[in-house]
Amino acid sequence: MKKYLVLIFAVMIMVLFSACDVLSDKSLEKFSTEATIEKTVLYDQNNVKITADELLYGNFSADLSVTIENNSGENVKVTSSTMAYAVNAINGCSAEDGYLNCDVEAGKTVSEKLSFGYEAMKVYGITEIADIAVGFNIIFEDEKNTNVRTEPVKIKTSIADSYDYSENKYQKIISNGSMEKEFESKVEYFSDDILFDKNNICINSAAVITNKDGEPAVIIEIDNKSEHSVYVSTSEVYINDKPVYEFRWTGAIMPGKTKRLEDIVLSNLIEKYDGDKAEISKVKKISFTFGIGDVGKTAEVTKNISVELPETDVFQKEE
Repeated sequence: MKKYLVLIFAVMIMVLFSACDVLSDKSLEKFSTEATIEKTVLYDQNNVKITADELLYGNFSADLSVTIENNSGENVKVTSSTMAYAVNAINGCSAEDGYLNCDVEAGKTVSEKLSFGYEAMKVYGITEIADIAVGFNIIFEDEKNTNVRTEPVKIKTSIADSYDYSENKYQKIISNGSMEKEFESKVEYFSDDILFDKNNICINSAAVITNKDGEPAVIIEIDNKSEHSVYVSTSEVYINDKPVYEFRWTGAIMPGKTKRLEDIVLSNLIEKYDGDKAEISKVKKISFTFGIGDVGKTAEVTKNISVELPETDVFQKEE
């Protein structure tokens, strides 16, 4: 999601430049910095201990400070939210943020922070943090290069008990106009028709959103209602019934009880098309194979998904 959604929504309306401007009721609330956490052990095995110390707030992000103690006899590399392993979440919504890549020598202790951008959270309609789920990839520099992937541990904040998890805040900000009001983007199309519902994995909505540069993308809302992690993917993408890309287009691990927004950037797809690009530059229909399966395995359940769209011009600006 980082590759496109942040580009769609990253530029906020700068109300500070106009003292006379008044925010409408459709604007998102200012991000709350009230939530705090208690110290929480996130991992304590193999003589490596990772502890979440506190939740801090900066100008652009909420920062989770962590302490990593390496009492093993080997140097270790600890990562989070990388291409190899990304399972972080905020309030049950997948977070591409929280990046960490640090080396800890044997017998040493280091302090690090995982940053979660406000703007990326607001894409989901999140304006306060009720919980943070974090997982790590730990590589030991031993003879076998032992690799340990930790299951995400959920850290509840001081507001968790009063937070309304039942409300679909993403669909709310799309439907009530807050998305367009708060960010420099345009919602071209939105439908909350269920496109997939198997094995407790659902595609609950589809949207076409155009960013400030006139680049549209199809956004699908995926919910993992199960208790365990699954791998979700899109492949075999067609535009206007023309085969555009036959291989895997997107893929991600979804921990249990999380929501994920997956994007299919139309301009990127069209670049892969070998035929006459004029045939698909005005998109009326997009189809793809959606797959789910256990982490590390091929998709065990697949379904062809088709979304009929209002004609969307991929090249809204002169090239």
